[in-house]
Amino acid sequence: PFNASTGIAYRLDKDENILLEIYSANGQKVRTLFEGLASAGFHSIEWNGTDERGTAVASGVYFCHLSINQSPFFSSRKVILIK
Repeated sequence: PFNASTGIAYRLDKDENILLEIYSANGQKVRTLFEGLASAGFHSIEWNGTDERGTAVASGVYFCHLSINQSPFFSSRKVILIK
């Protein structure tokens, strides 16, 4: 659970094109946090609980989806926003 913001950490073995997005519990995309080439190594991206327009989202369950374009890898992590 988080209140104001949360860090989303991931590690890449090599440079990859990735897509990191936030989805609501009902499957609607809330925000794209990163899309493009990310270098190999450890990364952390902060999500401050806002949508694409910068509007604060409601308390609830959200999912962070990480896709890597050059492989079948897909990862999802649940986060809970509590205001």
